This record gives sequence, C-alpha cells and structure tokens, in this order.
Amino acid sequence: MTTSGAGNVPIQAPADPRPRPLITLLRRLRSLNPVGLPGSGPWALFQKDVRSAGRRRLTYWARGLYASAFAGLVGLVLIAVISDSPGQSTAASLQQIQRIAPILATSVLWFQYVGLCFAAPLLTGPTLCEERRSRTLPALLTTPLSAGQIVIGKFMGALSQLLVFALVPVPALLASRVFGGLDASAVLAGTAVAVGAAILAGSWAMIFSLNASRGVSAAMAAWSMMLFFHFLVPLVAVSPIGLTRLGIPTPPWLGPSMCPPMALFTISQQITGAATPASITLLSVGGSLGVSLLLWLVTTISLRSALTRTGGEFQTKAELRREARALRRAAKASPQPAAPAGPQSAAQPARTPTPTAHRSRVIGDHPVLWREIRQPAFGSRTRLVVIAVAALIVVGAVYWIGGISDPLVHQAVAIISMLIFAATACVSTTPTIGGERDARTWDVLLTTPLSPRRIIWGKFVGGMARLWPVPLVMAVCLLVVAPIGGMYSPLPLTLYFCSFPPVAAILCATGVFWSLVIRRVTLASVVNFLLAASFWLGLPLFVTVFFEIAGNSDMAEQLVGALFSANPVALGITASSRLGSYVYLGGGESFDILSMQYPPLQFVTLCIGVWATYGLIAVVILEAAARRLAATRDKLA
Repeated sequence: MTTSGAGNVPIQAPADPRPRPLITLLRRLRSLNPVGLPGSGPWALFQKDVRSAGRRRLTYWARGLYASAFAGLVGLVLIAVISDSPGQSTAASLQQIQRIAPILATSVLWFQYVGLCFAAPLLTGPTLCEERRSRTLPALLTTPLSAGQIVIGKFMGALSQLLVFALVPVPALLASRVFGGLDASAVLAGTAVAVGAAILAGSWAMIFSLNASRGVSAAMAAWSMMLFFHFLVPLVAVSPIGLTRLGIPTPPWLGPSMCPPMALFTISQQITGAATPASITLLSVGGSLGVSLLLWLVTTISLRSALTRTGGEFQTKAELRREARALRRAAKASPQPAAPAGPQSAAQPARTPTPTAHRSRVIGDHPVLWREIRQPAFGSRTRLVVIAVAALIVVGAVYWIGGISDPLVHQAVAIISMLIFAATACVSTTPTIGGERDARTWDVLLTTPLSPRRIIWGKFVGGMARLWPVPLVMAVCLLVVAPIGGMYSPLPLTLYFCSFPPVAAILCATGVFWSLVIRRVTLASVVNFLLAASFWLGLPLFVTVFFEIAGNSDMAEQLVGALFSANPVALGITASSRLGSYVYLGGGESFDILSMQYPPLQFVTLCIGVWATYGLIAVVILEAAARRLAATRDKLA
C-alpha cells in the first residue's frame, strides 16, 4: 500500500495476478471436510449432530471400548499362537501362523456385522422421536429445510458415528495379511456387506422413529424387520425347505441380495480358500442401499404428510387418535339443549339409566403395580392388530411350506421365538424409571408413602406381564398346531415353556436396576442387552476362539458345554430340540448340549437348579435396586 503526495490518500497496490497453486489446493482439500461444508441444506443438521456427538463422553467411551475389544482379540490370538509354537517344528510353526489371519478375519467380520446391525438402529432410532419429545421439531420445521433434507441430515449425522466403528477393525485386518492366507479383497468385501446391512437397519429405525414414543421402540421394530427380511424371507425363498422344496426355481441372485448373512457366509468361505465371485458383494450392498433409498423416500413422504395434516406441528397417529377421543368425550359430557315441551314428549315415560359394565378402577395398596400391569404391550390396538396379522402370516407361511409334521420346522420356530423373547425382555423394564423421569413424575412418586421395595417390584412385575405375546404364540404353535401334525412331547414342552420365566426374571431385574442407575433409556437398554449377550454368548465365543487357536479343542468343547448348561436360554433351546422325540423321566433320548449328554432325569434336575439360581439372582438384584432407591430418597429428603 502507498500514499499520494497531495492528500495522503492511500492507494491500493495491484493484486498479484500470479496463481498460488498451493493455497488453492489447500482450500479444496479443506472443502472435503464434511464438517466444513456450508451450513445450508442437510449439512446444517449434519454439522449439528456431529459436533454434539463429539462433545459427549459416551461417544469416546464407546469408541475406546470397541477398539479395545478388537485389540484384545488380536492380542489373544497372538499370545495363543506364540505360547503353542515353541515345541513344534519350523514347518508346523509356519503352518500354524498362517491360520491366524483367516480365523481372525472370519471372527472379526461376523462380530462387526452383528455389532453394526445392533448399533445402527440405536443411533438412528432417536433421531426424529427425540426431537419431538424435546419439543424442538416444530422449531426445526420453521427453517427453510425441506422434509427430505431433514431426513437426510439426521441420518447422515448418525451414519458418521457408525462409519467410525466400521473402520476401526480394518487396519488390524489388513495388517494381519503379513501372516499370509488372507486376501485384501475379502476384508473389504466383508466390511462393505456389514456397512450396507447396518445402513439398512438404520433406515428401518428412521422410518419407525416417526411414530415411536422412544428410540428403543424404533430400534426394536427395526431389529424385527431385519430378522424378518434377512432370515425368514430367504428361508422361504432359497433354503431347501422353502420354494425349492415345492419345485419353484429361484434365481441365484435372490439370496445374497435379500440376505446379507448369506453374502457374508460366502465371503467367509472365500477367506478359507473357496472361490467367490465379486458379484455377491455387489448384489448384497446394492440390495441394501436400494431398499434404504426406498425407506428414505417413504420417511420423507410420511414426514411431509404429517406436517401438512397437523399444520406444522408434528403429531403421531396415536396422539391424534387420543385427541379425537378426548374431543368426543368432551362433546358427550357437554349439556344438551332441552327439548321443547309438548304432548308427545309428555306422554313418553322417563327412562331410567341402566348400569353399564365397566372396568374396575380400585387401585388398592399397590398403585405402581396396578398402573404397570395396565400398560399396553404394543402401545395401541392398531399396532397389536398389525403385529398379530404379520405373525400369523409368517408362522402360517413357514408351516405351509415346511409342513406341520416336520419336527425341524417346530424346532426352528421354537428357537427363533426364544431368542425374540430374550431380546424383548432386555428392553421391557428399562424405560420404566427413565419414562418417569422424562415425564417429570419420578420425584412426585418418591414423595408418596410407597416404600422403595413396592416401587421396584411393581416396575418389575409390570415389565414381566408385558412379555405375554411370544409365549402365547408359542402356546398356539406347540400346543395346537404341533399335536395336529403328530408332534406331542409332554416333557420337552413343559421344560421349554418353563424356561420363559427365568429368562424374563433375570433380564427384567437387571433392566430395572440399570433404569435406576442410568438416566438415558437408550443407554440403559444397550447396557442390559450387552450384559446378557456378553455372559450368554460372548463368553462361550471367547473360550472357543482361545482354545481352538491354542489347539485344545477338547477343553474348548467341555468349557463351552458347561457354560451353555448354566444358560436358561440354551436350556430352553435344548428342550425344544427334542420336540417329537420319545422322551420321559425314566428314559428315552438324552438331551445334548454341545455334545454333553444329559439323561432326561438329570436334565430336569439341571433345569430346576439353573432356574432357581437365576430366580435368586433376580431377587438379589431387585433388593439392591430397592436399597439404592431408598438411599436416593433419603438424599432428597
């Protein structure tokens, strides 16, 4: 900059016309950062969700635990191989080292698939329902953002957290290629299939988040749809007991495109040496993304129609129905204008009101239990009818294709129902205390003369009472349909149905405890689910991987059999495996738990002991929750 001589007026120096390629390149690279994109359109919501997630301690705890789990798995494999190799020859040591990469890659890919499909609905389920519950959705709708931009922005914000979890194990898997026996294309293909399935699961949770009261409800609905489309539909379409049994040809692309587990199983075979075409990965990922795009479109249309219907204030269909019923009751309660007196009206006798049957409103000495038992299991009658019709169609199709006289069909239905029951029990009681906090009625409940034990036990019994749908469906299937097909085994049926209460008791008890300790409902549900999965599935898997890599298969089989023998879910599944068999207390076929043979009388004794133990543990957990609640009340006092 220079100045003129007369008035000292500053004169701007001419701009340098020479281009600066380094500065231009840095600016373009900076524009690739998603957080640095212009704050317009869906990127505004994306930036808001990413920045808010980055400020939470829970985000870093989850990432650290996820990375630590994979690091521990890799360290376990290396320690097992190093400790077992000194006594072997050089050729045997090299051959054993080459086993590391395939075993590690297969275990990690399947664990990653299950983990991402489990985490995706939990991340996208609260996107819309939490905005509505916190009353920030109307403010969001006043912005220039369209319904499609809101859906895409919220989903991309949750997807960014999911991609971090997906990329954590990739460097470890690629680094394990130094041991040999692992192709990089298989690792990338398995990761792509897992991410595509997780995107599909998150899309299902997003569409259910429109009318769900909580994010956990949307996640449960998304898991149910994933179970339906990823397992039951391929079972009917591609498996030997499906359409192929009826002689109906099915195209080869149908299975991988509809069922990512089938594609991942094929990729696992490629890791172990089998040839796998690259089209399997493209079909699986393309099918998942195609259905996800369709679900995004349906979510956008539903959100737009809801906003148009309510004049800018989003309300669910259940809320609209409750408001309409309230208006009708108010109209009936309003006084009607008196009719003019006349000869005809005077001649008519006055009608005496007849008493109508109504539901008792006597609460008694247990108001919390009275209220919790009357909570609906499905939220509304419409949802109950839809779920009942869907269950009837699915079970009817399975029995129609597989046949009611085939024991394998009844066993498959019993096993899937037991797993669904366990997953439902994990989230049955976790919203009880958290819902009271969200409704701001928890502090009021603590000021009542009710003892902490009555409050805790009322929440517990109410949560168990809401688990009736799955046992009812199984009672119809195994006590009505199975005898028609000639499948009637009293002892296995009794043991199977007696396995439901212990599973519900321990999971509902831990759910009440975590709901009391953890304020967020979604986090309490996740902790309860992961705790059950870690003890009942993760610990046997850990023992199997450790001893199989160490070369001690017999010890692995014995320990895993002992762990599953103390698992009430595994006992119920084992009992269902003898449906249609000749079993009685005095003899018959033995019950097999991973090659551990139990005679009928010994198996019944084992079941009673395990059930009693889990019942005692549930009582101890509930008493601990009651004491913690008493301490909290004393602090408030």
